Amino acid sequence: MKLQRSKWFLTIPVLLSLMFASGCSEQTKVDSENTQNKNVNPEKEALVYHHVYRGDAKKVWPLLLELAEEGSAKAQYSAFIGYSGSKLYGQEQNLKLARLWLEKAANSGHDEAITDIPYYHFKGKFGFEKNETIAHQLVNAAIDSGSPLAHFWKSKWYFEGLYGVDKDKTKAKDLLDKASKLGSANASRQIAIYHKKGKYGYIADSNEYNKFLHLSAEQGNLNSQTDLVDYYQIIDNEKALKYALLCAEQGSVDCKLWAGMAYGNAKKYKLADFWYREALYGNHWQAQEFIDSNIRNMELERYDKEYNSLSIKDKAIIEFNELNRLYNLAKNNCPQMMEQLNSRVTPILDLYDSAEVVEQSGGETGPYYLTILDQTLAVDVYGLAQFFGCELS
Repeated sequence: MKLQRSKWFLTIPVLLSLMFASGCSEQTKVDSENTQNKNVNPEKEALVYHHVYRGDAKKVWPLLLELAEEGSAKAQYSAFIGYSGSKLYGQEQNLKLARLWLEKAANSGHDEAITDIPYYHFKGKFGFEKNETIAHQLVNAAIDSGSPLAHFWKSKWYFEGLYGVDKDKTKAKDLLDKASKLGSANASRQIAIYHKKGKYGYIADSNEYNKFLHLSAEQGNLNSQTDLVDYYQIIDNEKALKYALLCAEQGSVDCKLWAGMAYGNAKKYKLADFWYREALYGNHWQAQEFIDSNIRNMELERYDKEYNSLSIKDKAIIEFNELNRLYNLAKNNCPQMMEQLNSRVTPILDLYDSAEVVEQSGGETGPYYLTILDQTLAVDVYGLAQFFGCELS
């Protein structure tokens, strides 16, 4: 989701000035040029995060730091995650650098960074003074400036009575509604859930649940995207593909497999193969099975194209040869079905004899071979074998 920062991110330096007043080192201040992200290459950023979502975060760490230095708020927040003790990027914990990058990300307008800093003031983590007054000042300033995530978290405090805030359902609902309108995917999903359950002043309404679930997915909520893939898989392949691609691009290996399935259902086998292999790269346990099946589908598609280009006579000969193969299998493995099978095959043999006579006399054989083709395809040898309790192998 792209945050609409234009209205509120200019106030971030004001928020940071509060942090510095609470004990931050001057060394953690951010150059104002970073706020504008002038030097960030969007193609480079997209490529780096493509590898992060593939599970290659450790490999692209140096490139991610380059992006952070260039002013990418997203990369600055990732650098904070990397140094905070997360194993994702394979870096040793360094709380000083973690705080440095968190503050830079906040100064660049990263909404999660902006709301993380008050939280760490509540907890006294990453070198931030444990001070609830400063934490509330920062959250309220972020809300006044239009931060979607600040609205969302403050609504949660009012719903549950957290961080010294008395429960207030009306304030909580107002903040949650505003967070959704500002673009918070988490808020929209929460509203969808409350409409489903009829909680906290939200009426139980399947239409409203559906509306906010879709909104949340469009805004970038991974859980909502996967819910919609699951819902649409059976009833609307095009929409299933849409939401599968959205969550696949966020790194979900299940969604990568689902994207492959949706492309396969649309008979776009090369695109299906790409996403199946992406799922395999992410160690999805079913990916290889789907890759093998997709290869068979591609081979069948090539065969179908070749088959469809044949004459009626050639098609009739191919299908009759296959029927003849099954006929011989049945004769050896299931003699009890031969009376029924002969009654179906004998008329086709008679047609072949008639076609040969007509062909030798120079007559038109098309109608004969068309009938032979139709009748041959109508003979269900496997169905007969099943009826008589036989196996053809």
